[in-house]
Parts: sequence; C-alpha cells; structure tokens
Amino acid sequence: MSRQSQIMNLLHLAMEEERAFVASLSEAERAESGTESHWSAHDVLAHIAEWKERQARRIELSERGEDLPSTNDIDNANRMIFETHQQESWDDIIVLLEHANQHLARAVQSLPEEALDETDRYAWQNGVPLWRRIAGNGISHTIIHLSAYEQEHGRPERADHRQEVAARWLANLDPDPQWQGVVTYNLACHHALGGRSVEAVEGLKKALALNPSLLEWSKEDPDLASIRQEPAYQAIYQTD
Repeated sequence: MSRQSQIMNLLHLAMEEERAFVASLSEAERAESGTESHWSAHDVLAHIAEWKERQARRIELSERGEDLPSTNDIDNANRMIFETHQQESWDDIIVLLEHANQHLARAVQSLPEEALDETDRYAWQNGVPLWRRIAGNGISHTIIHLSAYEQEHGRPERADHRQEVAARWLANLDPDPQWQGVVTYNLACHHALGGRSVEAVEGLKKALALNPSLLEWSKEDPDLASIRQEPAYQAIYQTD
C-alpha cells in the first residue's frame, strides 16, 4: 500500500471514530456547555475540526509558496478556538467537523506521492516527514481528545480500547524506532492520565528507549504528572 493510501485509510478510520463517538453521546452530553478548563463534547469536536482545518490550509498555502501565521502560543490558539465556536449549535459543529475532514482529505490527495516522505518540503516540518505531521493532526490528535473525554466521563474501557486500536494503526505506518517511540509515548501518556501508573511507567521506559529525543519533554509533560512521584518513574532519569 502506498504511503498516501495508508494515510488516507487512517484519516478515514479516525473519521469513523468521531462518528461512533458522536453516536454514543447522550442528549445531555450533546447539549452540555463547556468552559475553557472543562470542555464539553461540543468543544472537543470544534477543537479537533479547527486543527484539521489548519493542517489542510497549511498544506494548500505552502504548495503556493505561502504559509499560515505561526502558532507559537498553543494555549492562546486553543482559547481562541473555544471562544470562536462556543455559541455555535451542535449541528453547526458537526458540519464544521465534516468540512474539515473533507478539506484535509482533499489536501492530502492533492499531494504527489513522494511529498509525504519528504522532510523539508515546507519549513514548518522541522525535519519531520510530512506524513507524520498529517498523522499527528489528523489522527493522533483526534484519538487523544476523544479518549480524554471518555476517561473524564467515566468510560475508561472505551477510552483504552480507542487508544490501543489507534496505537496499532499508527505503529503499522513505519517501523522506524523514532516513530514507534512516539506512538508508545502517547499511549503511556494516556495510561498516566487514566491513573494506571504501572502501564504508564513501562510504556514510558519503552518509548524513551526507542526515541531518546523525547526524554527532555517527558520531564515536564503535564500528561505524566500523575506518575512523577513513582519510584519507577524517577528511576528512569537517574541514569540519563
């Protein structure tokens, strides 16, 4: 299967996960109003849609020799997304998400096959293959937020299943240790957020062995806050 076909297939699977998530929500969850610190399902889907839309637009503009303004302050960007869509209806958000999915799919399909493996086609790739940037915003980011919502709403089994299935999808994209480390690291973060310290620490150890470049970020990543006092976590850094 070509790289483009792989990415398109996973974008489709992520879209199916979104639709399954929407179908599983109660009327109360759909109607819930969120806050900046506690997003509702409405806010989560708006957030996912905006970052997919941004990725699609960035590809299209970059192909024309242009670019979007840099997003150096992610927290501020997320705050603006929340405020922009807070008052929109549930139906509006579903339409927003569908349009973003279609836009990203078109942007990926418009690229020549070889572009997806290039590391320097655009300056904003920072040496990372383009397909990894697309997989990050179009697939990993989606699964992380859907799972976090499930976890926060007392459905940890559903969150675990979604994360584990997505990890298998993503791991199959590339055997390179650096990529395998990223996939494993994200799953470790999910376990830490869910209070499963043993799985989180073991996953983190494996991730750092595969991809040592994650080491410094792992020391401050808020997703790992729940395991920082664990002796097994601290032991990881006694040898660095």
